[in-house]
Amino acid sequence: MLAASLPPFFNVPFANGAGASYIRAIPLASQIGVTPGAASLVDGFPPLCFLPVSAGGVPPFGQDMNGILNEITANLQWLQAGGVPAYNAAFSAAIGGYPQGSVLKKAAAVGFWISTADNNASDPDTGGAGWEDYSTALLASAVLTGTPTAPTPATGDDSARIATTAFVAGALGDVKGNAAGWGSFSTPQTIGHANAGGCWDINANVLIQVDTSALAAGDRFFLVANNSAFTLQRVDGGAIGVLGYTNFSVPVAIPQGDSIELTWQGSALVVTGGSFCAVYSHGVPALINAALVPYETIANASAVAGNWSSVAGNGNAAITLTAASYGQLTILEAPAGTVQTVTLPPPVDGRKIGLINFTGTLPGASLVAATGGIYGPGGTYDYHSAGTALVLPYGATAVFTSDGSNWIFESGSLATLGINQPPVDVAGSRAFNTTFTNLTGRPLPVHVDGLASQSAQTMEALVTDGAGNAVTIFGTAAGSANWSASIDFTVPPNGTYKVWPSAGSFSSVHWVEMRTRGL
Repeated sequence: MLAASLPPFFNVPFANGAGASYIRAIPLASQIGVTPGAASLVDGFPPLCFLPVSAGGVPPFGQDMNGILNEITANLQWLQAGGVPAYNAAFSAAIGGYPQGSVLKKAAAVGFWISTADNNASDPDTGGAGWEDYSTALLASAVLTGTPTAPTPATGDDSARIATTAFVAGALGDVKGNAAGWGSFSTPQTIGHANAGGCWDINANVLIQVDTSALAAGDRFFLVANNSAFTLQRVDGGAIGVLGYTNFSVPVAIPQGDSIELTWQGSALVVTGGSFCAVYSHGVPALINAALVPYETIANASAVAGNWSSVAGNGNAAITLTAASYGQLTILEAPAGTVQTVTLPPPVDGRKIGLINFTGTLPGASLVAATGGIYGPGGTYDYHSAGTALVLPYGATAVFTSDGSNWIFESGSLATLGINQPPVDVAGSRAFNTTFTNLTGRPLPVHVDGLASQSAQTMEALVTDGAGNAVTIFGTAAGSANWSASIDFTVPPNGTYKVWPSAGSFSSVHWVEMRTRGL
């Protein structure tokens, strides 16, 4: 059936203009013995109408024909007009209750009921069981009126359910934590000691200034770029620092959606938290013993001395690190627009160097080796001898340890899966039916493809997690000889993998590992 096959509408019911002598309502009860030949809903036209007149039969009444067709077409006209009936107790009793899925109009309001049970004789307008309330609001571009309600998730529940304003307010309370105050700014403001401990929404692109003249050591401010970006600076034009060792260019532009926590250290205003400095973790961290630890640790110079000889900043476009950088955390902070090239010092057995890149220029600082190479964990890949530089992106950290001949990546965010992660063709050092170990310290995506020697040939792989658990993975099948087949999988840290043909052999093999920046 076609949508265009809709029959004509009944603008009026059948026999709508028939005079009273030519139409009559059809009664429910039988008319046999009451009016010979009269129709009823029980009998229809009675048996007498089917006998010849010569045998005592009676012709059907034209009034009955007009009457039944009038009732039928009147009901059809109601349905064609989109009419939905309300609950009718007599009708419900006559049919034994409404079936599951039937829809009724609410009696006293705009809306509908839907039956959730068969033989449902209860009245939905009086709270009867077995009925659900249809919402009158459209799900798309809804305009809610009245007082809409919603469930309130439990504290800490960040699910996607609809939440009440009470829940949102509670969630904001969780965000602000122990902040002494909560408010919002839509105009330029100057904040000082009286505002310390507060959490403030910034709702317009305005200038927020910090008056440091009367601040007490430990005063903190938490600012959220809520409905707009905003600009931040000190009243005296002084520096806003990170780690206490490097400073932002002021004024500082805070993008919409970011947050920033500032702490007065007695002589310096430093960033101690917030998403604006995503490189930091719950307060500004630094590389200590090849790990990220909170600002409170590096703030103590004696704690630093036992691990890194010093923390130095360097803003030159080209840097050549010397033996003085052994055991040192070097902060890269070249001017915006400058791609820094950093030459690592000569590798001396057992020495470490640490780097953190605060330069926002893409793709990042380029690391090269003066002598030897730059290798990933376990010495699995020499990035420098491959003819390219190892990129240290903005915000990334890296610790390298020397084996006496080369620099080997030890730890840091440089090896984070998915950040500036290029494919590396390792076909020259890989072979079928040979087990390889993932020593990168993070998940390693692998792709292998080649031309099959026969139809329906596939590649298979055995992947382990390094703890005795293994899974076999099957790749795509070649439709014919000399057609391509491939396989893709990810190897857990310290796991192993082995690839082999299901049959025959493969030629023109591409073997790619997604090694983060060559590590």
